[in-house]
Amino acid sequence: QYAIRLHIPLITNPYCFFETETEKAHLPADGSAYFLAVNKIHRVVNDGDSHRYHLIMDVKDTTGVTKFHQQPKC
Repeated sequence: QYAIRLHIPLITNPYCFFETETEKAHLPADGSAYFLAVNKIHRVVNDGDSHRYHLIMDVKDTTGVTKFHQQPKC
């Protein structure tokens, strides 16, 4: 079953990163939303002095609508 996680950063800092085995990205709190694959090993590192707050939702395609879509890299 195809599943991704939707991240909407609300408050973050430039020293906070989302990492997979092959990629590292800062997700700025600029109103953007990010779809991230949840079937990869991943983690969040916050090396800043402030907390991070994200609105996070799991998105599951139970009807097969996205069967031809590629999963996001990160």
